[in-house]
Amino acid sequence: MKLSYTQRFLRAYQRLSTEEQTQVNRALRRMEQDLRYPSLHVEKVEGAKGSGHDILAARASRSIRFTFEQRGERILLRTVGKHDDVYRRP
Repeated sequence: MKLSYTQRFLRAYQRLSTEEQTQVNRALRRMEQDLRYPSLHVEKVEGAKGSGHDILAARASRSIRFTFEQRGERILLRTVGKHDDVYRRP
């Protein structure tokens, strides 16, 4: 899988602590290898649609989530942050 980042994702990533960034980096490496990696807990965000694709969410830690769209072999990362914030605006 090839990862792409929205500006929104990059800005949100910069606001994370160093530890949270490390957790996100680890989750993204796992996702590149296997989208169904068990600790990611990938799920569809109900009621949310991206540009013609479902919006999915994955877990980087107990409190950090990120959203993305799968476009064939490409993954577009949309946002990252605390669970409630990410699900409020996926």
